[in-house]
Amino acid sequence: MTSTQLRIAATDERRPTILMIGPLPPPIGGQSVLVSNLLAGAIADRFRYLVLDVAHESSGLARIVRSARFLTRLCALLLLHPSIAVVHIHTSAGRALFEKSAFVAVAKVFRKRILLHVHGGRFRAVWQNASRAKQRLIRRLLDQCDAIAVLGPGWTSFYREEVGCSCRIAVLPHAVRAPTVRVERDARSVTLLYAGQLRREKGLIDLAHAMRLAGEGCTRELRLRIMGTGDTAESETAVRRAFVDMPVRVDFLGALSGESKWREFARADVFVLPSHSEDMPLSILEAMAVGLPVITTRVGSISEAIDHGVEGLLVDPHDETALAQAISELAIDEARRISMGAAARRKSAQHFSFERYEAELETLYRSLLE
Repeated sequence: MTSTQLRIAATDERRPTILMIGPLPPPIGGQSVLVSNLLAGAIADRFRYLVLDVAHESSGLARIVRSARFLTRLCALLLLHPSIAVVHIHTSAGRALFEKSAFVAVAKVFRKRILLHVHGGRFRAVWQNASRAKQRLIRRLLDQCDAIAVLGPGWTSFYREEVGCSCRIAVLPHAVRAPTVRVERDARSVTLLYAGQLRREKGLIDLAHAMRLAGEGCTRELRLRIMGTGDTAESETAVRRAFVDMPVRVDFLGALSGESKWREFARADVFVLPSHSEDMPLSILEAMAVGLPVITTRVGSISEAIDHGVEGLLVDPHDETALAQAISELAIDEARRISMGAAARRKSAQHFSFERYEAELETLYRSLLE
């Protein structure tokens, strides 16, 4: 199926019907992985899912045309399936949020319950930089929803107190479905893994400078493997240029999924994600699930998943020196890497299991259905 086709995940008409609006792979990202996991999970046995796949990589006029087509398909779905009870909309901040406002408005016309699921860590910056008129529009959009799902408890006070949102706010931390992987590490070197889009906002230019600093002074051989592609050709080119003439080996792997992706996690010693802006990245939770210590930044809800010095090391965004020091510290201390990786696996099992996620989402759905 193409990304513009509608997918039906269940056919039992007796189950409550949920219309899911979100992306499916490709491209591979946090939202698309989550939506795919839900459709393949146990929760799809308890609800009838209809899916409007809104994945696209267009911009400018093409993006406007694509959004209009998605809106037309939404209207068709709501007309053809009057049994739809809840419209579950996945969105990020910025332009995507305003695009999804049209979906919210249409769903309200059809008198549907609306769950707006906000991903990414840019909402605070978007809100604070918005004009008063835009802030009123954002607040009005949020208050049209029956509930907003956020990825960490720290967002509740922001939406309630700073934004002034009056609708229900539900905390729904991310979770991952991770297979049991067999470790395939190379004892001759310490391998760091990055997984995500190749763009500056992910801190990859900072990582290039930090790897230079760490590689020149570290007593262990370092390797960096980078999984993912750019959101644009220009951003990927800029990232690749930053890693030219490195004192350590750097491998660009492209976008991987399935067994190929998990094999890279199995080969790594440390996971690194030095983003400037995030909320609760799925890649960090995937790394924790397979027992990798994590080096990342103090942004979004990350500090609610990683305790500094326990499951990994936290540094401030843009701080290349601190990032290099964290890399060096874990590179030379194998015992610390192992203990942090074990702690990460334990926390993942306790707090970020997909079974927990499905149970909490089911509770949220049923409260909306009431």
